Amino acid sequence: MPARSATAAEHAFLRAVQAGDIVAVRAGLTAGVDPNVRKVKPRGEALGVAVAAGHFEIAELLLAHGARPDVEIWSREAIDRAVVDVAQPATLVCIEKGRDDLLRLLLDHGADPNPTAYGGENLLTASATMGRASAAAILLSKGADVHRPNALGRSPLSCAILARHFDVARVFLDAGAKATAAELEAAAFAGDAAFFRTLAAAGA
Repeated sequence: MPARSATAAEHAFLRAVQAGDIVAVRAGLTAGVDPNVRKVKPRGEALGVAVAAGHFEIAELLLAHGARPDVEIWSREAIDRAVVDVAQPATLVCIEKGRDDLLRLLLDHGADPNPTAYGGENLLTASATMGRASAAAILLSKGADVHRPNALGRSPLSCAILARHFDVARVFLDAGAKATAAELEAAAFAGDAAFFRTLAAAGA
């Protein structure tokens, strides 16, 4: 019976996290609910639930009570005609949603700035492809590797150029990225003369 009561308390806690009910979340933590409590369907920890729902104050509260910052957020994706459960770093979800505040919060509490996401992207190559210059700057300030390629061998700078997000590419250049001949060619093809001159000046 005590175990059943604890499970019910955890379910109530996770519902409060999902709903953004900070009073109930705080009460649950005070009562001893583990901030790293997991739900089964869909899978994930309380912090991941808070991040996915965009609840900054609840995410902050969970981290203050010892929640693990390197959580994953699970979703169901259709891949090769099959529906599978896919886990992505919560930091990547922050980038996708444009939530720089949540991204910085996770990194400030020790989240890895250099994880590999499902599909082989890292956080900088993802920021480049999505055009998230501010997220890229935050990641670099927390130790993300500006030279680390994705699974296709493309650097963050290359991803930014191919996606024509030249503002993001400039963030990488400022962080010490060097342009290769292929990247210079891609920039020339993109037709942005001012950026091509900037890239050429950075050196191959």
